[in-house]
Amino acid sequence: MSTETPKVPGAPRRLAWLVIPLLLLAIVSNYDNVVRMVRGEATPGGTPAPSPRIQPARQITIEIPEDRGPREAKVKLEVFLMPSAPCDCSVEDAALGESVGRLDPQRLRVAFWDLTKPEAAQRMKAVGVPVPCIGFAVNGHYKFRVPSTLPGPKETRKVDFLAHERSWTYEDVYEALAQQYEAAYHQAPPFDRARLVKDVSAAVKRAYAKAAPGSAVPSRVH
Repeated sequence: MSTETPKVPGAPRRLAWLVIPLLLLAIVSNYDNVVRMVRGEATPGGTPAPSPRIQPARQITIEIPEDRGPREAKVKLEVFLMPSAPCDCSVEDAALGESVGRLDPQRLRVAFWDLTKPEAAQRMKAVGVPVPCIGFAVNGHYKFRVPSTLPGPKETRKVDFLAHERSWTYEDVYEALAQQYEAAYHQAPPFDRARLVKDVSAAVKRAYAKAAPGSAVPSRVH
């Protein structure tokens, strides 16, 4: 018996050599569509696959609190707020301002600014911030050097209470106030760090539950 491998008939072999280049040409000419199909960005018919529906940011509305504390107070906390915004920063800062104001109602003034009003924009420029931003300042200062709580050789770090990146803590707020109390009254505030952190954290939790239910409470809340 012969062991020779049967040869492919001439006609089918010629047809295969004709079809293979055509297939390769089709793949190359439709490379972009093939890639989109693999990624799930298009259907086999060439129609772009529907993109995930992006939910619009939820608009959160707050009431601008009333100012508190005597106008002649030597330490002043100014809180800049947006009454309606697609973020919850104003919720936290309004609660913070009201809570801090209750800690020393005799020697601490807390003023709340509505950033939709022109006088608030003018005040921000006077403080040194050209673009209105949610946040706060203490005696006209919004940048402070505070004791560092991070591991490492640095004993202090800089914080910015009017930066878009909210990297400060409630302990930092206390340190800023304490510095201004020392400068204005030559003594420490009548409340300690733990009291401020506890009161502000509780106030912020309540404010989020009321104005922004379901929103993530800031990680700095203890």
